Amino acid sequence: MFWKFSFLCALLVAVFLAYWIRFSSKVNFVVQLPEFEATGFAYYHEETREKISKVYLSLPYVQPPVGDLKLEHPRPLTEDPNRKLQSFSMPRGCHQQEDMSQYNLTTSEDCLYLNILVPIQDSEDPSGYPVLVWIHGGGFVYGLNEFYGWKQLAKHFNPRNVIVVTIQYRVAFWGFFSLGDDQNAGNLGFWDQTAALAFINKRIHLFGGNPNRVTVWGNSAGSASSHSLTISPHSNKYFHQVIQSSGSFYNLWTHTHKTYDMSKEIAEKLGCQHKDSKNIKECLKKVPVEKIWAVTKPYGLMRNSINPICQREGLIVALMGENPVTSVFAYHHGVRTQDQHLYTKANLTNYLKTITTAEDVAGDKADQLLNISESYYYRDEYLAEQDPKFWYKRFVELASDETFFGGILVEIAEKLELGWPQYMYFMDYIHVDHRDLVGIPTYTPHAYEYQYLMDCIPYFPVDKSSFSSEELELTEQLVSSFAQFVKTGNPTTQKQKWNEIKNAEEIEYLHKILKTAVKYSAIGGIGGSSLYFFYKNNYSLENIGLIRFGRAGFTASSVIIDYKWSLFGLSTDNDTYQTKLKACHSRSAQKLLDLARNNGGVFIKIGQHVAALQYLLPDEYTSTLSVLHSRAPESDLEEIKMVCKNSLHKELDEVFTDFNPKPCGAASLAQVHEARLKKTGEKVAVKIQHPKVKARSVVDIATMEFFLRIASAVFPDFRLDWLLEEAKTNLPRELDFLNEAKNADTVRKMFSHLKFLRVPKIHHEYSTDLVLTMEFCEGGQINDIEYFEKHKLNKHEICRKIGRIYSEMIFKKGFIHCDPHPGNVLVKRNEETGEEEIILLDHGLYQNLEETTRVNYSHLWLAILKHISHLPRQTYKQHIPKTWKVWQRWLLPEDKVADICKDEIARICGEMGIGEYFGLFACIVASRSWESINKGITKVAIKEEERKEIQHYASTLVPQILKVLDLMPRQMLLILKTNDLLRSITYRLGTQNRPDSFIEMTRFCVRSVYQHSIKKSHHWMGQMRLYLRMYLVLFQIYAFEHYLMFREYFVKTPSLL
Repeated sequence: MFWKFSFLCALLVAVFLAYWIRFSSKVNFVVQLPEFEATGFAYYHEETREKISKVYLSLPYVQPPVGDLKLEHPRPLTEDPNRKLQSFSMPRGCHQQEDMSQYNLTTSEDCLYLNILVPIQDSEDPSGYPVLVWIHGGGFVYGLNEFYGWKQLAKHFNPRNVIVVTIQYRVAFWGFFSLGDDQNAGNLGFWDQTAALAFINKRIHLFGGNPNRVTVWGNSAGSASSHSLTISPHSNKYFHQVIQSSGSFYNLWTHTHKTYDMSKEIAEKLGCQHKDSKNIKECLKKVPVEKIWAVTKPYGLMRNSINPICQREGLIVALMGENPVTSVFAYHHGVRTQDQHLYTKANLTNYLKTITTAEDVAGDKADQLLNISESYYYRDEYLAEQDPKFWYKRFVELASDETFFGGILVEIAEKLELGWPQYMYFMDYIHVDHRDLVGIPTYTPHAYEYQYLMDCIPYFPVDKSSFSSEELELTEQLVSSFAQFVKTGNPTTQKQKWNEIKNAEEIEYLHKILKTAVKYSAIGGIGGSSLYFFYKNNYSLENIGLIRFGRAGFTASSVIIDYKWSLFGLSTDNDTYQTKLKACHSRSAQKLLDLARNNGGVFIKIGQHVAALQYLLPDEYTSTLSVLHSRAPESDLEEIKMVCKNSLHKELDEVFTDFNPKPCGAASLAQVHEARLKKTGEKVAVKIQHPKVKARSVVDIATMEFFLRIASAVFPDFRLDWLLEEAKTNLPRELDFLNEAKNADTVRKMFSHLKFLRVPKIHHEYSTDLVLTMEFCEGGQINDIEYFEKHKLNKHEICRKIGRIYSEMIFKKGFIHCDPHPGNVLVKRNEETGEEEIILLDHGLYQNLEETTRVNYSHLWLAILKHISHLPRQTYKQHIPKTWKVWQRWLLPEDKVADICKDEIARICGEMGIGEYFGLFACIVASRSWESINKGITKVAIKEEERKEIQHYASTLVPQILKVLDLMPRQMLLILKTNDLLRSITYRLGTQNRPDSFIEMTRFCVRSVYQHSIKKSHHWMGQMRLYLRMYLVLFQIYAFEHYLMFREYFVKTPSLL
């Protein structure tokens, strides 16, 4: 009996220990930094009890600003690896404008800390997780992290594979006191933010973060801070994207010269009336905090408080060229509900005169601005008789425009000129219990949505557990969009499309984050925006969309007329017809080449893609346009020098020697020069962006969008909206050379096992978003037949290797180089090993394939290649006798195999959303006829007759092809582009009909399919069975490969032709 009792006790202890281990939130995670050792703990989702985060709270990023360091610039931490830090609570906030203990919030001068929330699983991306940095608001005089909490942020973003960092900075007197001289220059709060970003940039990799994928996110004053950080060269090098929630540094409340007078007045009230500014600072360092609170509290908020300044150590404008998200919300100005109907025209007029057009705001333009404002805000005033809240609503509109939207609009307009992609959402939802409290149900208070995103206390009492399904959906979509933006630079998700802003006077923004897009006329942005549009347009004539697309329209018209006139009345089987048709092809191709060269940018990109369609288009087009792969128009040397100077902040000859003024290659977005680094003498290739390409691309895409909308209305069967959306998404990536540098580093590390692949080393010290300095690699273009013959390169081996690289990218790694045109792929013979070597250039455009897309694409290719060995029995049981065993599928006749594969293609295309067009999609993917796919593309060589057949059907099935391209997953577009470019290389080298040309692809497809199944299997026996099947299939492929090698060596039949 005793042993039973002992066993029961032991069992209970074991269960208790297991429970404690599973659910304890004190599981430690240790990260060693040079400055200290940080110990974090695990955070479990309250509802699912799933472990989702590693939490590190209260980590210092600079020395405490106390004692002698009070009112001084932040100082870096000293290195002390033996210092051990662990905290389970948020840090105390920085001292505010008043004592916050009455609100149960503790503050301190020692407050410069950050918190790091990390996904529980290590990142599969060797670069690490993207990072989202939160900067709190509070009008620069209030705000602390404790108010916002950390649990909701962890719950929202860590499961979406995003690291979140929340930072604190000095505010009020401690953060923005300034006398406008060197001793008290001000903006210490901004310097704190910059120091935090520098620390994150330097150390976040130790927590699994990617320092090259940092997004800054701020609300209100934090949003204005985010804007200021983007335009300061001290800070904008530490991050790449920004989410601004209701605030711009162009809003008048964010900075004022009154700061000098108020600072001087405060110093005098605190008894520091010295003439020397240094002595004033030393005096202020000794004043007790309680005395400071007593003096500063009456100053209030906004323009009546100590704010940032724009002089001395303020903001020096520098262009970053990244992906901001600008957001604006309705602003509730605090008039009591019961008094809103008492607000009159006289109240509004008084506000306009004393606030909006005050002398310190408008200067000598006060009268002019008052007239403009009155004419706008007094519009339709006759309606006041029917609406008792009419004048209050106009007041809220004015206050919103003046306080937020006016400055935001100016910021948007300036960024549009610089080519910065921008998106906006408009929050006008309010909880049902709060609508009566606001008085106007559609007027949402400032920053209202943060009660849905964070742990912060809402404006009005609300039970967060009672949120409606609509509110939960709102939260889900907002968080998903933010996370998607952090990862990709575009907030569009599968559920919600965001339209990029194209016109600052007519902004298309996301409304409520709930499925509806709304047009908003920005004329209401009085107070900062109305005068802005009188400023002259900077674009040169070449940048005006009307002229550039007028040129395109003329070219298109002349091509159409040429074909119609030259071929009029001729029969298609007439020899004269064929002769004249070829002549038309040549003339039209030359016109398109001239158009691409004259317009540049996007047009050259299109021309390069057309040149790759050698299997589809006439030779006159592909051969004529192929020069765009490396001989695109060149920028003037003086323009190139100016780009370098503005981007590197140094003259060209300060960085490089032996800079060849003649580019060794010119492409659509940039050109490459040979040079040597002045510091080391190393030979480098310097890739420099064409100076006007960003401005032109924005104009081209905007104009293209206009014409596409007209074309879609006139020809509803010819919709190309998807193509435009891809251009919008991908161009910004290609225009960011820092993104290209990051991709190059990733690929070099990812494919280090392929000794024949070379990716040029990046010199990050001399690289920016506009200039990329890399190792100089010599070689010939992969389609240069003369180079192959001169250097005796084996073209079959080269094609095998390039197939290995891209098969592994697509089917195994899911990280695919999407611009492999011949100018970006060089070949050479390695002098040491004697082997053929492939050099991969231009890493600006990569695609991270979703696992579903990657696996479906693998299944599709196996079906096209007539591989059924990986299929489960139920897939093909209807095609075989019931008595057959699994291994007997090898005995199936070819027509049965074709039926099985047809069913499999239809099934996969159904999952991809393509449905009834599965046959056409398979033909597009394989670039073969359906007859050849049925027979087996590894058994039937493609001949000239089939090429002509494909061209014929392509011309007659344009609406269906466009429909397929519109239905397919967006990631497939870049995969198909990559397929086209690779296929053009094999056609050029004449290796497309080798029976072993699909061996590498098949091998990786099999691995992809089986490994996906193994991952889904939860039982070790099932996993072992799948492993055995996979290795059996791989062995069969291996045997077939060696059979082909044997046949080629002894029988000499390397081709199907």
